[in-house]
Amino acid sequence: MNDTRETAPAQGPKGSGVLRRRLMRAAAVVAVVLGGFTAWLAWQAQGLEARVIEAVRPHLATDVAIGSVSVSLWSVWPDVEVILGDVAVEDAVDRGRNFLELQEVGFRMSCLPLLENRLEVKALRLEGGMVRLNRTKTGGENWHFWVDSETEDGPA
Repeated sequence: MNDTRETAPAQGPKGSGVLRRRLMRAAAVVAVVLGGFTAWLAWQAQGLEARVIEAVRPHLATDVAIGSVSVSLWSVWPDVEVILGDVAVEDAVDRGRNFLELQEVGFRMSCLPLLENRLEVKALRLEGGMVRLNRTKTGGENWHFWVDSETEDGPA
């Protein structure tokens, strides 16, 4: 017997190739958007330490030192996490000594308000710190280092 059946290659439904192309395009668009957002965030993070200190300095009666700044988007998606390392706040009464020393200060911010130049802190984390509280005989307290308004002076 001579069997002359031809076997055609198995093909999936006609739309499977179109669906695959659409999924690949969608994945590419998502990757480009996430990559662009990450690049924007990295660009915004440049000089972050100086900008944070510049915003806070008018309200401080003492000096603040920050050793390092790191910004992470992916670890707390869709939020942004900023970690400040080796933070020190100078004593308001005994200059040259620190009132507060922290190994790490981390805060988590909502991402969308950042796009509108607003800061919305969701969580704050303090690690490895030391606080020196001191009251002088004259009544001066070293923990009064925040100035409420621009006209108000700091501690004497």
